[in-house]
Amino acid sequence: MAIGLALMFGLRMPVNVDAPCRATLIRDFWRRWHMTLSRVLRDNLCIPVGGNRGGALLQARKVVATMLLAGLWRGANWTFAV
Repeated sequence: MAIGLALMFGLRMPVNVDAPCRATLIRDFWRRWHMTLSRVLRDNLCIPVGGNRGGALLQARKVVATMLLAGLWRGANWTFAV
């Protein structure tokens, strides 16, 4: 459903997970499970607003905004944002 909705908005989403149950280590499980979230945040939020260009302060603001959106997307409460 998410892939179809993304296509309606013109976004191309990768396959969500890379068989996390086949992982032998916790680190490998985490990488397989969360590969899409980091890729989507990088490709659709960080890079379009300028990536790492614009100085250290501007880059830090972009990273904080991206992580704030990621946290809210993952279900954090508004107290997380505050």
